[in-house]
Amino acid sequence: VDVAKFSAIVPAEKIAALKEKYGKREGDVFLFTASRLVLSRGVEDTILALSFLPPHVKLLIAGSGEDQEKLEKIAHEESLAERVIWAGHVGHDELPALYKVSDIFVRPSLIEGFGNAFVEAFAAGIPVVATPVGGIPDFLIDGETGVFCEVQNPESVARAVEDYLNDPALAERVVANAKRLVAEKYDW
Repeated sequence: VDVAKFSAIVPAEKIAALKEKYGKREGDVFLFTASRLVLSRGVEDTILALSFLPPHVKLLIAGSGEDQEKLEKIAHEESLAERVIWAGHVGHDELPALYKVSDIFVRPSLIEGFGNAFVEAFAAGIPVVATPVGGIPDFLIDGETGVFCEVQNPESVARAVEDYLNDPALAERVVANAKRLVAEKYDW
């Protein structure tokens, strides 16, 4: 990834405008995912994980795809729609600011190749929750550069998020290790 682009400081007025646009209030925690909206990315598990988390935890989703209607239906059926924010397709140049307005990157994929979005989150300085599938274990070490959750287990996703919320030192350590790793090995 372009580490400089994703680690650059985003102007405070842009952050404030994005918080206003997406309704982030003082005390809110934004989970974030950037993905093509297909069921293999585990977005439905992140939506369902909200039911195990306090109401101030919300999910910001950047992306579009063939399963978006299914995902919206899941959010409505589980009475979680008011906690899911659909950003739609976001240009790559706008992604760094969305990482910065968010608190935790979550993508509990069922399958995954390398997963650039994970290392973008590393560079942006937000902690990551992911599943140990595909290429993810090549760069995400549980408790060191991120936190793993189980595949297709919304309660496990929620527990991983709570690990960060309940242990700020864990989040700080993970972010520092991940930033160092991305700068050393994954900066294009």
